[in-house]
Formats: sequence, C-alpha cells, structure tokens
Amino acid sequence: MGGFVQLDDGFIYSATTEEGVENANAGTFYRINHFTNTIEYIHTLEFEGTRPKGTFTESPNGRLYITCSGEGQDNGSIVEYNPANGEVTKRHSFNAGDGTAPLYNELAIVDLSSLSIREASLSKIVLNIFPNPSSDIITIQLDNQQPIKSIQILDLKGSELFVTYPETYDFQLNTSFLSNGTYLLKVESNSGNAIKKFIKE
Repeated sequence: MGGFVQLDDGFIYSATTEEGVENANAGTFYRINHFTNTIEYIHTLEFEGTRPKGTFTESPNGRLYITCSGEGQDNGSIVEYNPANGEVTKRHSFNAGDGTAPLYNELAIVDLSSLSIREASLSKIVLNIFPNPSSDIITIQLDNQQPIKSIQILDLKGSELFVTYPETYDFQLNTSFLSNGTYLLKVESNSGNAIKKFIKE
C-alpha cells in the first residue's frame, strides 16, 4: 500500500496493510534483497499500529518512519523501524484531538542544525536555559507558567539522545553523561514546543 525506500544496506523496504491471517489486519514490514531477488518479512505489526499506508521515510539517524491508518478503536500511529537491530516502536498515537487515520504519509525530515537559535525558538513559548554554555547542571524554564510536559536532548542531526517527563515548572538537568559539544534541547508544554541550542563544555 505504499512505495519503496532503498537503504545503503542493500535492501529495499516497504509495508503491507494486511498479513494474510484471517481476521487479523495489522500489516507487515518487509524488505527485498534485489541482488538475490528474495523477500524477507521482518515484522508483523501488533501493538505498534495497524494498516501501514504510505512509504517509509528515512531519517538521518538511519531509522525508518511510516504512518499507520489504524482500525476499530485504533486511530492511527507513527511507527519507527530501526534496521540496525530490528526494533519497531510506536512513536505517536493519533486521537480525536490531533487527527485520525493518516493515509499515504508524506513525512518530512527537518534538519534543525541549520536553524539559528532565534529561528529554532519561534513558538508560543519562550525557553530559557542557564547557564549556557554549561559544564554539568542546566536549569530549564518556560515563560508561560505551565508545567513542562517533556524534555528531549537531540544531536544536531535530530537524533534523540535523552528524554524525560518532569511535569514541573522548571527543571534542573544533569548533562554530565554528554560529551562536550553543541546540542538541541526540545521542550514541550500544553502551549506548544520550543527548541534551543545549548553548549556542553
């Protein structure tokens, strides 16, 4: 029910909406080895989502993403497949508040590393990080007096390195596990998201 994407590993990846089992329409992920002309079914969807539609989108982190249209009480989802270890992860479940049954996705990868701090921070909320640069502990605050729902640390390619769900108005984060360098901090609240660069020294 979608197109194909070819990776550097020599395989072509795609998905089906059904798995050939009576009364079970979750769908499968499969790959084609174009050198040997063989097809390998690599995963049958279950709790991650049902009825994938569209074409996998390859992320700079090497993982593949696709939307599932859902079925019954399942309103659809965004699913991640990691070719390196075969792991399949549901990354988002749609509901009545943000839409249902996505079809034939046109997922796009946004390279946040090309954004300046000012551009990356354009949002309904203002994100404050201090000290910045920092050697260890950073304090994270929002200006909208709403609790922080989630905090993600991303590298400059957009790959997730860390996530936490503090549900507090400000949060102190120990960054000692990070190597020295520049990172992106993404914070979500009920008013929206904000992204800002920070430097670990």
